[in-house]
Amino acid sequence: MLNSVQANQNRLTALEVQIAIEQDLVTLLAVRYRIALSDFTGVINAPRNVNAAWQAMAEAKGYVAGPEVGIYRSSGGSEIVQQSHFTASTG
Repeated sequence: MLNSVQANQNRLTALEVQIAIEQDLVTLLAVRYRIALSDFTGVINAPRNVNAAWQAMAEAKGYVAGPEVGIYRSSGGSEIVQQSHFTASTG
């Protein structure tokens, strides 16, 4: 389980880098279009790629959270959450 958590965290890191690159590409393509070095197709498609990368990041975060919750619960964390919830609702 710990290996899958680490692998998913590595994927998150890679996706963060990809998002940064895609955002830079949006800027670059807009400049290239303004100075007539490329057509508008790249300017239109680049934000779609950024949005796809953000979507992949959101999904990866979900994959990371699942095993982490399992590890937390297996270490006795679920009782802590239940006790604090019970205390908060009665206090």
